[in-house]
Amino acid sequence: MNRLLVTPLVIAIALSARAAAQETAQSDTTRRDAGAPDTTAPAVAATDSAQRAPWRVAWRVVASHLYHSHPSDPSVREPRDVDQSVVASVGDHPLYHGATYARVGANIAVVPGASVDGEIVAEHRGVSYGVYAVDEMIVFPRVLLSFDTTFTIAGEPLRAIAQAGHFSDVRWGEGLTFYNMDGQGSNIELGWRWVRIWRRQIGDALYGIGLGIGDVMDLGVGLLDVPIVDGLEADVRLSHVDYFASGGNGTSGSLALQYASLARLYLQYELRDQVQFTEPSADRSAVVIGLAGAHELGDFAFDGRAEWRRYGAGFNDGRINRDVKLRGNGSTIGEFLYPLDFYERPLSQWAVFTEFQEQDVEAMTLQIDAYYRLPYSLIIIGEIDLNAVSTSGGVSTSIDLFNIGFGWEPSPGTRLTLTSTNRAMNLDRHYPTVSAYRDPVLLMTARVELR
Repeated sequence: MNRLLVTPLVIAIALSARAAAQETAQSDTTRRDAGAPDTTAPAVAATDSAQRAPWRVAWRVVASHLYHSHPSDPSVREPRDVDQSVVASVGDHPLYHGATYARVGANIAVVPGASVDGEIVAEHRGVSYGVYAVDEMIVFPRVLLSFDTTFTIAGEPLRAIAQAGHFSDVRWGEGLTFYNMDGQGSNIELGWRWVRIWRRQIGDALYGIGLGIGDVMDLGVGLLDVPIVDGLEADVRLSHVDYFASGGNGTSGSLALQYASLARLYLQYELRDQVQFTEPSADRSAVVIGLAGAHELGDFAFDGRAEWRRYGAGFNDGRINRDVKLRGNGSTIGEFLYPLDFYERPLSQWAVFTEFQEQDVEAMTLQIDAYYRLPYSLIIIGEIDLNAVSTSGGVSTSIDLFNIGFGWEPSPGTRLTLTSTNRAMNLDRHYPTVSAYRDPVLLMTARVELR
């Protein structure tokens, strides 16, 4: 998209006013609530979608400004470090210069059971680049079309869902492979009571995320939200996954127990059924085991996630594409984009672990986001993202990220913060990620969210 969009931007924002769809109905996106169940397949509703009121409009505007001080030591820690002595550094990036982004969108049910979610994102990636520095400005869309209807056969309600477009913060299954990333594709689901059947697809993870994979198609069946005892539910999934371009299709299964919104215990396993690898005995499997939860008690609230995951060398073989450029010639916008709102996402994603080609990879992760409300609308913020990585090739390193400080929140959605962090925006990998500064910096943010 042309970076100088004046008239097209006005037109696009006008069109976005007619966009719709509830974000919580996106079946391949993950809520920020770490204890929430996976939203890959929505529950079947017994009410007919034709009873829903059409043209239900919900506007949203999110604007944020981020700036952090220059570090005294620009060197960083990255998961690819072989040992503690390896020194890397991140180059120039938007947060050094004071970066601003705005997301303008609207949700509206076009007709009963049909909706469009449209959003226009505009970024100015640094005050000190200049007011109208065209190389540091960009505008782009995010659009998702959804169809959701319930019909009755032999007195039993069946729910059918079809979606196509942009899926934000994807989490397939329990987050073994496709998680903490965006994707474009489609999703088709059919549900009866607790039974779900789905066929979902993400287009071309070869670019943008650097996974070395073409289209990915997941065809599966599951029992979701099955009640066990009071407040406890279970999810069971089994699917066949086709990985185009990279070769080696897979069979995946998962099991999860969810207790209200307080805790979710989960496991997912996948076996790659064929692989061209130099070692015939290469492990072709991957597994993740995790515990997630969220709780709010008076003025204190937190959500967290702890995971152990392992990828065999044969499972990750060839699933990397380093020819993805997030930085241009003298610009923080390359052939592909690192969106500014990705900076606040966790480190862990599949692309991190596929960097270790021809090696088995294990990782332990702990993520905790907490805040405490003080008088006069003040808040204390504490965020940690701890990652320990080891491989059969001798790599053993930990990437421990933090963001701790104070804020002022005069109203819901409006927040000013001043924190100490070691999170470094890294434009020099082949996927959007963060590294850890060896010395912390001061991070100042201003955020306004209107709905």
